[in-house]
Amino acid sequence: MASKQPWHTDRALDERIVRAILDEQIPELRGASVEHIGSGWDNDAYRVAGAWILRFPRRAEVVDQQARELANLPHIARQLDVQVPVPQITGAPSELFPYPFMAYRALEGVCGDDIEFDPSTLECFGEDVARLLSQLRALDVDALELSQTDETPSTLRSQLAERQDELASLLGEARAEAWSRRYLEAAPPAYDGPPCYVHGDFASKHMLFDPRTKRLTGLIDFADQHIGDPAYDLIEMFTWHGPDFARSLSPALDDQGWARLGFYVHALATKWTLDAARAPGDNDVGTWVTWLTETIAGHLEIDLSGFRP
Repeated sequence: MASKQPWHTDRALDERIVRAILDEQIPELRGASVEHIGSGWDNDAYRVAGAWILRFPRRAEVVDQQARELANLPHIARQLDVQVPVPQITGAPSELFPYPFMAYRALEGVCGDDIEFDPSTLECFGEDVARLLSQLRALDVDALELSQTDETPSTLRSQLAERQDELASLLGEARAEAWSRRYLEAAPPAYDGPPCYVHGDFASKHMLFDPRTKRLTGLIDFADQHIGDPAYDLIEMFTWHGPDFARSLSPALDDQGWARLGFYVHALATKWTLDAARAPGDNDVGTWVTWLTETIAGHLEIDLSGFRP
């Protein structure tokens, strides 16, 4: 990775520049309304004319990710029974913006972060997600442009060992040692099963729902798609609704897969909290620490009650 910080951007972009890009490259959208709707770690997103979503890479290394999305999304869209973004317009590098970019029609639905589930709608949601995961697993990886992930339990363990001092500064030395003991002592073996399609960021923020029925209607942001461990796409289902919900989505996951999933949740929840503490902006680090040491600790049955914050 070229940038030291995952949130880093190496170019300027705002609504004024996007308008100029439209004038220069997309005449059918010239003069249309432009609204910045969000920035992730990899892309900035703008809504144009109320109907188009334009995604612009934040760094040079994101360009290859977007090229894979351009190549794969039309094929993926034909295999899933929910909406996915299919790029219909592409832009070229220019003096205004140094990288290619893409645009697709805005999809219908409400972001999963804005949906509250009761027991009955959560059961329906679980059925929708289990079906979608099954369809993703059935994708023919040989028909897609994908790379093999280099993130394994062993590499995560090594990364977090190097950040133990950061964790101690957030949690206190004794609590940090108790929290990290399980993932630092041993990492489960890496997945060695058949090549498997992984969305890579299968999370509520990338799911769209019908606001009335609360049924799943769409899946977005395929920037992290790769060939890897099928347990990986259960991580944020586990952190969102707990281990029983995650297990219900993939009953065929064996004991080794379950061990990897528990490790991923433990390690990546820690990494995300450390990254939030490092990142510029308005991150509420205290909220992240509470989520880690209460919600995730509860899901993983890690007892920190004897350690003061």
